[in-house]
Amino acid sequence: MSLQLESKRECILCSGVSGSGKTTFALRYLVADKKLACRFLFDAEGEFSQRLGLTPDRTKEECELAIDDGFVVFDPHTEFP
Repeated sequence: MSLQLESKRECILCSGVSGSGKTTFALRYLVADKKLACRFLFDAEGEFSQRLGLTPDRTKEECELAIDDGFVVFDPHTEFP
C-alpha cells in the first residue's frame, strides 16, 4: 500500500443540532461518492457498522483486508480495550 501524497484532499463539515440528520447525511454521502477509493470510519460505538450492514474490523489485518472493499469500519475495543 502506498500513500498518494499528491492527490487532492477534500474536507466537508456537517454541523447542526442533535437529531438534525448529520450522521445520516455523512453516511449517505460516503456511500454515494464513487470517487473515493476507501472510506475509513472510526466506530467506537458500533453505530456505523450497524447502519451500513458491515462487519466491523477489529484488528490491523482485518483493516488491511477491508481497504480493498472500500470501507474500513474500525472498532477499537479489541486492539485498545
